[in-house]
Amino acid sequence: MKHIRFAHKLAALSATVLCLLTGTGAYAQINVQLTPENGRDIFEAVVNGVTVKATYTDEPWCLSLSSTTYLFLTENGYIPDTDVRGMAVVKMPNGSSQKAGALIVRSLQVGNVVFKNVPANVISNQSVPLLVGSQAFQDAGEVIRKDDSLVIGDAASIAVMQADPVDSLKQAAQDFLEAKSFSEACDALGTLYAADELNMFTHYQYCMALSLDGRHDKNIAVSNDWIERYSGKSSSMDYWIWDGLGNSQLETGDTDGGISSLKKAFEADCALYETTERAIRKGELKNEDLGRTLYQLGQAYAKKKSVSESERWLRLSAALGYGPAVQFCRKYRIKF
Repeated sequence: MKHIRFAHKLAALSATVLCLLTGTGAYAQINVQLTPENGRDIFEAVVNGVTVKATYTDEPWCLSLSSTTYLFLTENGYIPDTDVRGMAVVKMPNGSSQKAGALIVRSLQVGNVVFKNVPANVISNQSVPLLVGSQAFQDAGEVIRKDDSLVIGDAASIAVMQADPVDSLKQAAQDFLEAKSFSEACDALGTLYAADELNMFTHYQYCMALSLDGRHDKNIAVSNDWIERYSGKSSSMDYWIWDGLGNSQLETGDTDGGISSLKKAFEADCALYETTERAIRKGELKNEDLGRTLYQLGQAYAKKKSVSESERWLRLSAALGYGPAVQFCRKYRIKF
C-alpha cells in the first residue's frame, strides 16, 4: 500500500511541476476577486511580468490582447518577435494599421498560479487590455462565477498539493529514497533534473538512485554531468560518484572506462582519509566500501587478463577488510 501511495504522490507532484514548466497539468483552485468597472467584472492578471486589467469570457479561446496592450508589450520587449506566430493587419484606435496577429504569451499569472505558453491573439477594438477565454484555464478545471469572484479549479485540482511543487517533489524523492523505492526516486529526481532544479547533493542522490535501480546508461550521463559541475568540492561525494559511474560503465561493457573511474574513486577516498596505497598495505585503514571498489577493480583487470594489476587491487581490497577479497586471497595463497 505504501508503494502505491508513493506512486500516486509522484504522479501528482510531477504533473504539478510540469504544468509550471510547460503549461500542462493540474493546478490548485484559484479564487479571483472581481471588481465592477464600466459594466465589466475586472480582475488583475500578469502578462509576461506586466500587470494588466482583465475580464473573463466564456468564449472558447485563450487570450485576446487589445492592440494598445499588444503594442506596449512588444515595444518594451515583453513580447519578443520570436513569440509572434503568423502576422495579420490590425486596425489601431487612431485609424492606422499595425501588423500583429497570433502569438504566444510565455507567462500568464492569475492569483498565485502561473500558466505557461498560452496561445493569444490581438483584437483592435477590444475595450479591455486583456480578455481571458475559457480555454486559458482548461488545465485548471471548471470555472465558476460565484458572487464577486471567479473560482477556477475542480475537486481533482484542489487535491493537488498547494505547496511549492519543486520543494514538494524534492520531499517526495527523499521519501522514496528512505523507503528504498529507487525507481520512484529516479522518476521524481529525473523530473527535477530536467528542470535544472537539483543542487550538488540532490544531483548526487539522483546518481546514486540511478545506479541502485540499474539505470546504467542514464547514470553514466548524469554522473558525468555531476563531475563536470561539482568534482573536487566534496571528496566523499567524489568517491561515490566515481564508484557508481565505474560500476555502470562495467555493467554496460566499458571495461577501460570502468577501470579509469574506479581508480578515480580510489584517489578520492585516499584524499578523504588522508591515506596512501602504502598505508593501506600496512593495514592502517579498514574500509569495506573502498574494499568493494578495489575488488571490482581487480575483477576488471582480470577480465583484461592483466594478472599483476588484478592481484594488486585484490590484495589492497583484502587489506581493507573486504570479505570476498580476503577469501579470494586466502584461497589462492595471495599474501596481503
